[in-house]
Amino acid sequence: MAEDHVKVVLNIKQETFDAYVRENIDDLEMDADEAVQDAIDTCKLQGGNLYFVIKKNVEEDGRHLILHLVDNFIASPTKETLEDLQKECKEFEPRHYSTDFYKAHQKIMDKIKTSDGDEKMCLIRGLSVIIRGQPDWINSFMMFEIRSMAEAWANLEDKSQSWEFVAALARLVKRASENHEENRCAMMTEGIQGLLCKVLHPDHDISDEFENAILSTCSMFQAQLVDDDHRSQGSQAHQRAKTFVTDHNLLEHSIRLAEKLLQKNKKSCSNRLLTLISTLLVSNDFCNDAANLNCGELAVNLIREAPEEGERVKACLNLIKALIGNDEVKHKMTTQLKVHEDVIGALMRHFSEPNVALAALRSVTALTLRTPECAKEIVKMDGADAIVNAINAHTKSKAITRAGLMAVRNCVVRAPELRKPFLALHIEIIANEALKNHKLDEAKACLRDLGCEVDLKCIWTGSNKKLERGTTDRLKEMDIG
Repeated sequence: MAEDHVKVVLNIKQETFDAYVRENIDDLEMDADEAVQDAIDTCKLQGGNLYFVIKKNVEEDGRHLILHLVDNFIASPTKETLEDLQKECKEFEPRHYSTDFYKAHQKIMDKIKTSDGDEKMCLIRGLSVIIRGQPDWINSFMMFEIRSMAEAWANLEDKSQSWEFVAALARLVKRASENHEENRCAMMTEGIQGLLCKVLHPDHDISDEFENAILSTCSMFQAQLVDDDHRSQGSQAHQRAKTFVTDHNLLEHSIRLAEKLLQKNKKSCSNRLLTLISTLLVSNDFCNDAANLNCGELAVNLIREAPEEGERVKACLNLIKALIGNDEVKHKMTTQLKVHEDVIGALMRHFSEPNVALAALRSVTALTLRTPECAKEIVKMDGADAIVNAINAHTKSKAITRAGLMAVRNCVVRAPELRKPFLALHIEIIANEALKNHKLDEAKACLRDLGCEVDLKCIWTGSNKKLERGTTDRLKEMDIG
């Protein structure tokens, strides 16, 4: 039996890499760039992992530039020193790791405690910069301080002068939450996200600063409602969504705020709020609540008012898909609002735009699920052509191909008479190509429901091997008897 070979990866420390560079300069008389490249090549030959290493020469004092910029920023937190720090961090990802390893996050948080006004806001922004991609460095002490700042803001009677501050705070919470389920749960326990629910309230006056706060806060909430931490066995995203809706009334407030923004033609903010509303609809009850708040009418009217605006149409389509997850809401929206006409119209108009096409195809899939009457109406209005055109326009996209084939399948599975229009558009060839290129199970299911020939793998047929009778001795051998 062949031996298993395990590849060992050596994580190179920054000090080791810097020593290689210094040796090349001092002993081999290389210039700085040549010394750095030689050190990179040497480490790679040794099987070293250089992901967390800054691949540059140090400054005259033996430290890297990023650490000087951190010290300058802490000593004088201004727009200029923040921009210098941001620029250096953008150039190369490992600088974030180096700053956090330098305990910069702790030093900045200590400075935040003794600062106020613009200086405090600048420090919060700087902290967001250096923990981007490094949420592990957030500790319980820092969470307590974040909660204290959020609580102080929430208790302000007049919030009109504090929108820039809360926008910076929301971005910090987002950075601490990204790809980190443990941090999200810990901050929920502290009540941080709940306090920031107060940002999205329809009673606030609309201003440019408030719009920026809305955008930052929506992004923060989106980071709470995903399952993106591969180290965690599960996600409490649905539970968080339920808490935001039931304990903080975030669904109704977001809908009312979106309506208020739309009245003032604030497109960017309203689109972002529509996306957040879609993400909050994690249960039948929430879909029904949103429908009772005329959310369906809102989405349909927005598509009809500006059918050419791709971003708005995409946000509305995603909201429609979320709403019609409730069968009663779907029946109302198809019979009273004729929402399927708007979905197919959007697909025809925007079939070449990947994100809009994907949203439309997923909406068609939801509309036709267990609803053959809707499927028949969709095909009557040339929906089959729209679906197939969208698939053909994005043959390299696995997600769009999957969504399109699922839409076809849902159309024909309970209405076999609809197979003919799709087959006339060569959907069999398209599905077989998708099976070949993307290895999609959905392609096999689509071919099967279209009545086409398909090789369905049978894992076990029960042939060529007799079943053993379960005698007492045999059961004992299996440690059952």
